Amino acid sequence: MRKRNKYILLLLFIILLGFFLSPLHLSGRLGQENPKRIESGMAWAQNRGGEGKDVQDSHYTQLMRQLRTKVDGWLKDLNQRIESEDVTRFEVRFLEILRSFLEWVGEKIDSQIESEEKKPRRKTRGEEV
Repeated sequence: MRKRNKYILLLLFIILLGFFLSPLHLSGRLGQENPKRIESGMAWAQNRGGEGKDVQDSHYTQLMRQLRTKVDGWLKDLNQRIESEDVTRFEVRFLEILRSFLEWVGEKIDSQIESEEKKPRRKTRGEEV
């Protein structure tokens, strides 16, 4: 009986995690008109504006910062969901576990950004350091 409960709880956890992190669910919150259509496109990570051309971050750093803003948005949504009164105790426990995981991911992203900023920049084609 305990083995069956373990597998059922694991399956339930995976389904709930998929529900919270599914692109269709997130696209509705991001304000896209057609959430059924998922597009794969290029991420605009380059700073094409005139300001800050001398201190332009690498693509990796820019993508990590964008990912950090996404994680912060998810954390904000989770906190609002936890604070709402129509959530059961079981859901609160699950959401707190998910929140701690997202906070851990956010810390790892921050450490990656800091380590990337500490690295000396290399000269690339068409760029002067």
